[in-house]
Amino acid sequence: MIFNLTPRQKAILMAVIEDYIMTGEPVGSRTIAKKYQLGLSPATIRNEMSELEELGLLEQPHLSAGRIPSEKGYRSFVDYLMDNKTLDESELEMIRNINTKIVNLENILEQSSRILSAILDSVSFIQFPEINKEYVKHFQVLPVSSYTFLIIIVSSTGKVSDYMIKTSFQIDEEHFERISNYLNKNLKDTPLSEVSKKLKKLINNDLNDDNILKNIYEGISSIVNNSKLF
Repeated sequence: MIFNLTPRQKAILMAVIEDYIMTGEPVGSRTIAKKYQLGLSPATIRNEMSELEELGLLEQPHLSAGRIPSEKGYRSFVDYLMDNKTLDESELEMIRNINTKIVNLENILEQSSRILSAILDSVSFIQFPEINKEYVKHFQVLPVSSYTFLIIIVSSTGKVSDYMIKTSFQIDEEHFERISNYLNKNLKDTPLSEVSKKLKKLINNDLNDDNILKNIYEGISSIVNNSKLF
C-alpha cells in the first residue's frame, strides 16, 4: 500500500499519529499548528487532513472531533514514515535464537512479544483476532489409548489448540476417522463464536442413535464452551 503523499501530508500524518499515541484523543488542526511547528496555518492543515481522510489514512470519530489514524494510516506510518532502527549484535542474536520449532501460534506470538519488548525496552502486548472474525479451518481426532483421545482444532488464523478427552468406554480406532470427517464436513468454515451452537444442533439432530459418538461430541461441546479459543 503506497500513497503518493506530499512532504507536507507526510509531516501532518506523522504529527497526528504521534499526538494520538501520546494523548489518546482526536487531533485537531490547531493542535498540530501549535505543537509541531510545521509553518502551516490551521486552515491549511485542516485541508490536508481532509485529503488524508479521503485517502483512508485518517478518520473522524464524529463531525465536531479532530482526526485519528486509521489502520491504513498506522500501516503507512510503520512501512514508510518511521525511521529505521539498526539492530545491534545482541539484538540480532536474540532474533537468531528464536525457536523455529514452535508451531502453536500463541507460543510464537508470546516469544515474539518478549523479544520485541527487550529490543524496544518497552512494554508489548499480543492481541488475537476477534472471535467473530475467526473460523474453523480443520478438526482432527486422534486416539491416544483405548479410553483417551486427542482433539486438534486449527483456526483460520493458524492458531492450533489441542485437548485431551478421557472416556469411560472403549473406542474403536475406526470411529476416530469417522469423527474427524464428520466434524470437518459439518464445522469447517464455521465462525468460532458459532461452533458450540452448531455442535449442539448436530448432537440433537444427527447422533441420537449412536451413544459412543454422542458422548464424544458432548465432550467436544463441553470443551468448546469452556475454552478461551472459542
